[in-house]
Amino acid sequence: MKSSWTSWKWTIAVGGIAASSALWSRAESKWTLPPETAQLKAGPGVELASASCLLCHSADYLSMQPPLDRTGWQGVVTKMREKYGAPLPANQAGAIIDYLAAQYGKKAP
Repeated sequence: MKSSWTSWKWTIAVGGIAASSALWSRAESKWTLPPETAQLKAGPGVELASASCLLCHSADYLSMQPPLDRTGWQGVVTKMREKYGAPLPANQAGAIIDYLAAQYGKKAP
């Protein structure tokens, strides 16, 4: 009895996965994202930040981050490069960190 119950559960699970997959592929082709309307703040390094950061993030996403000092942005950029594989050469990381700290960093009191 136990083995037939297990087989039945597998049948339901596989059927559910197949149905979900079919629905996902149909729905996926109908999804469109709204166009990006926000832009990164102007400043030295904006072109590099646009080319590197906006591959995965929207400009709105950057503007919603808490203001960090240079050390905080350095940690974020390092994490993006090392953990998430951001396509940013190490020799260009400093320029993006400077840009983020200047445009999205903590303001002096």
